[in-house]
Amino acid sequence: MRIKEADVQGLLECIERYFMSIKAVKPEFGVPYNLDMKATRQPLFDYTGHIGITGSHKGGLVVTCEKKLVEKLVTIVLGTENPGDDEVIPMIGEMANTIAGNARVHFGSGFDISVPSVVVGVPEEFKFLLAEPTLVIPFTWEGCAGNAIIGLT
Repeated sequence: MRIKEADVQGLLECIERYFMSIKAVKPEFGVPYNLDMKATRQPLFDYTGHIGITGSHKGGLVVTCEKKLVEKLVTIVLGTENPGDDEVIPMIGEMANTIAGNARVHFGSGFDISVPSVVVGVPEEFKFLLAEPTLVIPFTWEGCAGNAIIGLT
């Protein structure tokens, strides 16, 4: 199933809503593109949160960000200066969970989300199992990069 333009716009709004909810400036979005699942390198950054999706849609949502971006979020949300992994790891999971929860509003109550799983670092040969086609939505916030990656059937 191809992700519809209205759904892409809905996902952009979900990401934007996350940043607005923590009283941060809006992110800037790059041009979304289809992920080449055969690529040897996935578009992952330092910290990645994954949410499985079941119910009316099947697949998953991945939010992956540079370390500096997640550290800035921790500072805004928790007030912690120089956060370590004890604060950063849960923050990327919470970010993915909140964006997926926002997506649930767009896709409907049958859009069931799992608890987040988190990956630290950029694995050499790691691939999330997402439905194809898989869409990558690049974004920058406060000069730091991230990607939202979604694959749904």
